[in-house]
Amino acid sequence: MVRGPWSVVNNRQNALSLTTDHGPRTTDSATEGCSVAVRIRMKRLGRKHRPYYRIVAIDGRQPRDGRVLEELGTYDPMMKNKDNRVTLVPARIKYWLSVGAQPSEKCQVLFKKYMQRFEEAAARPAPTAEAAPTAESPPA
Repeated sequence: MVRGPWSVVNNRQNALSLTTDHGPRTTDSATEGCSVAVRIRMKRLGRKHRPYYRIVAIDGRQPRDGRVLEELGTYDPMMKNKDNRVTLVPARIKYWLSVGAQPSEKCQVLFKKYMQRFEEAAARPAPTAEAAPTAESPPA
């Protein structure tokens, strides 16, 4: 009986082997067979030829426009003023990154570009209503 690489016995032995052609097989549990459950990515809204995106924390197995865990901001690529294209919630983004959520490549670029500005805006106190003058006239 001739045995070759197509043989069931030979393939079964190779599958159970603890060595490979390049030396002993090692597994790195941090990278192999492990996928991140939560991703930070963009969910597309808008209409045809007029995209609008929400930046969301979402389970990695959900489809692009699937059920989200939390909305973290927006991105409007069609807006003329480039400074107003993005809105972010930096506290929540930092939370999701701290618990291991992986941002998509585009979201990572947006965070690097705009996060500083939104953190500074959140740190500044909001103007109070007392400072605004009221236009009330006494009844005559």
